[in-house]
Amino acid sequence: MTTDKLASRNESPSLDAEPVLSSGRVQLLLGDCLSRPEEGGAVVVEGVRCDYAFDRAKLDERRTELLAMLAELPDQFATSSGGGWTFLNLCVDRHGRQWTDLHQVQEWLCCLAIGAGVGRWVLPRHMWEALPGGMPYVQFEGASA
Repeated sequence: MTTDKLASRNESPSLDAEPVLSSGRVQLLLGDCLSRPEEGGAVVVEGVRCDYAFDRAKLDERRTELLAMLAELPDQFATSSGGGWTFLNLCVDRHGRQWTDLHQVQEWLCCLAIGAGVGRWVLPRHMWEALPGGMPYVQFEGASA
């Protein structure tokens, strides 16, 4: 193997090469939009396991990117067509590709959407235990193509 090939194998891939919806992209979006709850104007969202505080201006600034990610999800998640689907199915995109293997990343995407006003938990937390796996159903405004 040549040195050029070895060097290219060791470089981390650019996010430009990643699909629109990926764990890496969700993590970057989350990191950019996080805020401190005590800061004025923070949007606090209750997640599955954690609460998150987001900077409203950053959520607004990155809204187009977030909507593009949500558009990659199956129609069942869309408010307009499916009405919401189980959090457990959120790891697979509309093309049948598993885009993440971590529930934590799915939670980040949900909370970003809720914070931006384009997502919501379908039922209140006290009813989640009656749902499959005790996990919530979630719906998104931008999930339908």
